[in-house]
Amino acid sequence: VKIPMITHTSRPIKRLAYIVLALIVALFLHLSTHGMEAYHFSADEMMHIGMARGQSIGEVWHFSAFEPHPPLGNILRHYWLQFSQEVDFVRSQSLLFGLLTIVLSYRIGTMVGSPLTGICVAAVAAFCPPLILQSYIARNYAFFVFFLSAAFYGYLRYEHSYLLRWLLTYGLLATLACLTNFSGVFTIFCIAALGCWRWRQRRGSQSALMLWIAVHLAMAAISIATWQLALPSGIEPYQQYVRAHLPAGWSALVHYPQQLVTQLLPY
Repeated sequence: VKIPMITHTSRPIKRLAYIVLALIVALFLHLSTHGMEAYHFSADEMMHIGMARGQSIGEVWHFSAFEPHPPLGNILRHYWLQFSQEVDFVRSQSLLFGLLTIVLSYRIGTMVGSPLTGICVAAVAAFCPPLILQSYIARNYAFFVFFLSAAFYGYLRYEHSYLLRWLLTYGLLATLACLTNFSGVFTIFCIAALGCWRWRQRRGSQSALMLWIAVHLAMAAISIATWQLALPSGIEPYQQYVRAHLPAGWSALVHYPQQLVTQLLPY
């Protein structure tokens, strides 16, 4: 028993669905960016940008220990900042991942239903207030939601085809999600349990079950190792970096968290 995937849809319906999807994306862009030019970086944004501005990946990793989550999001932002550090450009990285999440949501909906299902799923994603907000601020949640959605897409493709490449794709994307935010392990655990239940339902082979378990054990090992290496080491290293590298005015970050918002108000 495989997860059903609709493959036969008339071209006019597909074209109409693409037009509606384009309208949803356009409205999402408007909602995410309208009026944002009036706002500079918030306290949390400056904290994450500060961690991503290390001179090397090792330095980014070191200062990422200031927060309890893994450093992948800061590493991605580190390379993005190499092109420009202008406010709108820095924030556009999250917007890019938000747009990809909407398109991916449409694809997930069409896989398990129809183009109409895809439009509904994409609309739910696009008009979800947290995604609208997180898609135009310099935080890591837009990365996290995209990787998690992409992992679920990979799982659906694997359940439809049982091809090894889709299992490995799912494992890679799920690992990236967990390396962006540790809370991803809860979602991956649910998908792992669902996969075991589906295996029992279809009476799959023992080798398929062992492979499924092995992929999740590998993800768990990578996540645990990263967690051990990225344990918060206190604020002192980050304070030193802020004083040495951030522009005048941003040095208020050294007072985080108790006095941070108060110190940043003048800026």
